[in-house]
Amino acid sequence: SAIATLVMGFSTALIIGVPLGRVVASAYDWRLIFGGIGILGLLAMLMIYFTIPQTESEQPVPIRQQLALLKQPKIAIALTVTFFWIGGYSIVYTYISPFLLEITGMSEKWVSIGLFAFGIFSLIGSKLGGFSTDRWGAPRTLIGGMLFHA
Repeated sequence: SAIATLVMGFSTALIIGVPLGRVVASAYDWRLIFGGIGILGLLAMLMIYFTIPQTESEQPVPIRQQLALLKQPKIAIALTVTFFWIGGYSIVYTYISPFLLEITGMSEKWVSIGLFAFGIFSLIGSKLGGFSTDRWGAPRTLIGGMLFHA
């Protein structure tokens, strides 16, 4: 459930960012947009640096020790599934707009509405996935979720 809540942040960013990004992209040059994203990223880092208090922490875990975790099959499989899931999710957002505009002939307005709906359902799916994992376990949820996606 905690991981689902974290993923909901990703979905929320897409719900807000993709439709807003489409509006901005239609009005400005891509170079200006990338520059703006860079500036916003720097501002976010500064805000985080100045608002999150300094705390005592444990010693950092060496990279060799972190990579050694990949030898454990459960961790390797979980990370592989997550990698392909996030990759697939990102690919859909990359290609769905041209597909909807050119193949289906949707208008810009309806594409933005469609992307917003897609994001809302992603948010609901994340919450439902966390709930079902807590209730019925990871194997049932993963298999059920993948069958539903297929």
